[in-house]
Amino acid sequence: MSSSIYTSDSPNSPPLRVNSKALVCKWDECPETFMILADLVSHLHEDHVGRKKANYTCEWASCPRKGATQTSRFALITHLRSHTGEKPYDCKVPAKHRYIRRENELLADEYQVIKKKLKRLRTEKDILLDAVMQQSMKSALMKNKRVFPTDVGNLCEDCI
Repeated sequence: MSSSIYTSDSPNSPPLRVNSKALVCKWDECPETFMILADLVSHLHEDHVGRKKANYTCEWASCPRKGATQTSRFALITHLRSHTGEKPYDCKVPAKHRYIRRENELLADEYQVIKKKLKRLRTEKDILLDAVMQQSMKSALMKNKRVFPTDVGNLCEDCI
């Protein structure tokens, strides 16, 4: 997925584009450059972050958290997105059409959509149940001409 890349060199900035073409890795004097963001991200994950290490620390040039230990590999990868500008999660909410960095933001958006749909379905279910109850009460009246006092509240004025 593509994402926008900034060209500023502020302390927490994404990698610089050289001649508007290549992305420069700014990890502790790494000389690598890349044409595609996904290649830079892969390089960071494989060559710098690694796997099964005792400590995961950010070594991005001019990072305010440089050298600080992250709680896990996943935490470091998530932190590196602030440097690379990577936003791997595509939001499915039609009104937003945006990319986001962390999966929990995506899940929160999807949760809100599901919550609204569930509320609408519950309302529709209640309406249908009321209609079924009304119909069954009418049928009971027609068959037995007998209605219990607790059921009277569910009847329309024509049935009482």
